[in-house]
Amino acid sequence: MRKPALFAAAILLSVSSAFAQASGGATANGTDKNFHFGLNVMPGLFFTVPGSTTTVGNNTYSNSANGAGFGFGYGVNLEFYFSQNYGIATGIEVNQFGVNYTNITSTKTGSVTDSSINTAHVQSMQYLQIPILLKLRTNAIGPIKYFGQFGLGTGFLLSAKDNPTVTRTVYATSFPATTTDNANVYKQSDFIRLGLNVGLGLEYSLAGSTSIQVSLNYDNAFTNVNSDGNNSVLAKGVTLVVGVLF
Repeated sequence: MRKPALFAAAILLSVSSAFAQASGGATANGTDKNFHFGLNVMPGLFFTVPGSTTTVGNNTYSNSANGAGFGFGYGVNLEFYFSQNYGIATGIEVNQFGVNYTNITSTKTGSVTDSSINTAHVQSMQYLQIPILLKLRTNAIGPIKYFGQFGLGTGFLLSAKDNPTVTRTVYATSFPATTTDNANVYKQSDFIRLGLNVGLGLEYSLAGSTSIQVSLNYDNAFTNVNSDGNNSVLAKGVTLVVGVLF
């Protein structure tokens, strides 16, 4: 788990050093500055989108969403500008969010259901995420610059916990539900998370090259949370990003 973080940090530090040297002649208020460093926090809501129902032999697998899960993240962001109005925004972020859904596995012989297993999942997923976004911003309107950004977010799984509640029905006989607390499901989760990130926001100048940055972002993930293709769910979210740029 440490290797992706160390590798990503080494690349970003090397690139940021090169851009920082290139921007050595920037003006005090950041007008000509082509490199910015910042810190941010990212509260949000994440929604489960079930994948399609699959059938393998006599078994049928399906999922249903169980409401939203809260998310929270924090990180370092780096911005490299090719001109005053567009550039690349990247960084290193740690994101944690909930994934709530129910998996139903049923076994049939002909039209007769032999058994049904309902597993209600309450998962907590944590990822190291590296976004690469194209950022387009306006010229200053008073102390404010408005911007839009879009691009790809790549996440590497750090941890995955679950509190599953399992209900079983076999030949029309139901068994009591059982719950497992804080189960480690790292090996059952997909290591890579990919998604399209789209956002709108503003920068409010404080003093010199320092500004407050606020944006509302949509995290449109398109990879399965689970490593099992028969248990397919996507976690999509809306996050509020609040940070300081230097």
